[in-house]
Amino acid sequence: MIATIDTAALAERLRANGLMLDGDFVEAAPNPERAQWATPIPLDDPTGPSFSLNALPDTLGAYVAAVAHQTQTPVDMAAIATLGTISAAAGGRYVVEGSGQGWIEPVHGMFVVVAEPGHRKSSVVRAVTQPISD
Repeated sequence: MIATIDTAALAERLRANGLMLDGDFVEAAPNPERAQWATPIPLDDPTGPSFSLNALPDTLGAYVAAVAHQTQTPVDMAAIATLGTISAAAGGRYVVEGSGQGWIEPVHGMFVVVAEPGHRKSSVVRAVTQPISD
């Protein structure tokens, strides 16, 4: 079922209930020029450079190399999964404050392991999350 919404009536009801002020809502008119999308520009090499173990502390680099060897996967996959796991484990324990601004943000990273089906993503994630899952 497709419902049609009377946006003017909706805006009036929101204003009447104090949920919207004048100027909060601007209805966009349909733009026929936007209907046609431009052809996407292909990426040169979506894989990017290989992850360097030198970017990690010695102990962590050795752990990542061992996980990659154990799971027979690229070092990149084990490194990203390990950094994501460390971020999850440390989540909520540290914050960063902007210089005297009173703006505080939690320290965390968001990491995603992306690979075609059958490339052993699950075995890598299981191996690196096992220490914090037990």
